[in-house]
Amino acid sequence: MEFSEIQEQKRTLRTAMRSTVKDFMAREPEHARHLAELSADCLTDIPVYRSAGLVLAFVSLPQEIDTMPVLERVRADGKLLAVPRIIPDTDEMEFYYLDGTRPVTAQLAHGAFGIREPLPQLPAVGMTVSEPALMIMPGLAFTADGRRLGKGRGYYDRWLSRTAAAGGMLKLMGLCFPCQLVPHIPCAAHDVRAQYVLCGSSCMDCAGSGQRRESAE
Repeated sequence: MEFSEIQEQKRTLRTAMRSTVKDFMAREPEHARHLAELSADCLTDIPVYRSAGLVLAFVSLPQEIDTMPVLERVRADGKLLAVPRIIPDTDEMEFYYLDGTRPVTAQLAHGAFGIREPLPQLPAVGMTVSEPALMIMPGLAFTADGRRLGKGRGYYDRWLSRTAAAGGMLKLMGLCFPCQLVPHIPCAAHDVRAQYVLCGSSCMDCAGSGQRRESAE
């Protein structure tokens, strides 16, 4: 498939998925909040999370699953937590460690595109992620084999490419609502895939042919 055709199919799917998520959150706001809480609870049952010393996660936008329960769970479990900040006047982002002794919200400020980002004085995560690390990624859609539909700006693809080139090692987990699981996403060679996708009380092992691990909750 030509690259231009892939890009056009992605644009069409992005439009459809934005509408799907917006409609779901408008119709079932309480269920959306409950799924966010279930996702945080489910983390403790996932071996790749339990073994991670560092978790890199995203701060959600209004039309995404709320990540605050996940961020608070990571802090409560005593793990290092880092969240991304877009570097001004560039197409790159960096991750910054949050202070485990301070509230998450006290360490965030509105940055590029209205995203809540870590304060710039916080310490940055190096490109060589040497300890057991897990990245929890956003996405408009995911598939059972870990394909991911991003928003089209490429921040995660570029950051992961730079990290891999520097010798960094980490596992990738998508976080989304169940309505964001789709049968197919067109992908180019540079698109990264998640090894896991977390949806409420269910975590899909994408490397294991889409096998789901259900939380005990």
